[in-house]
Amino acid sequence: MTDILVANGALPATGDLLDYTDDQLDRALDVNLRAPVQLCWLLARPMVERGWGHIVLVGSISGKAATRSTSLYDATKFGLRGFALALREELRGTGVGGVPRPARFCPRRGDVRGDGRDPAERDPDRDARPGRRRRGPSHPA
Repeated sequence: MTDILVANGALPATGDLLDYTDDQLDRALDVNLRAPVQLCWLLARPMVERGWGHIVLVGSISGKAATRSTSLYDATKFGLRGFALALREELRGTGVGGVPRPARFCPRRGDVRGDGRDPAERDPDRDARPGRRRRGPSHPA
């Protein structure tokens, strides 16, 4: 019995589309899109029958933004994101939860939000949650 599915596999696929062989196309599509779809197909039914379970499909920023020489990889990640969003709607009310999770990309060391700003140079007032001011030695109440 499987309670949680975390699909986090990916095969890098970079380069111009016209440079791929037929086998390379099939492998990228199989690993990055077909495998997660099949895993959901196999495991979601028993989860729904039990009324409990969770599915997490880990994606990539490539599922939201296309760049040069990544058309195949982007296609698989856009497809995975679309599948995950639609599957979430199909499973609504069944007791099975799950959402697509984009992988985090942190371009700078210590940058946990992935926004590219150096943590030491952030404005604490601007970065505070809306309606809250950060308090401390440099920000008294």
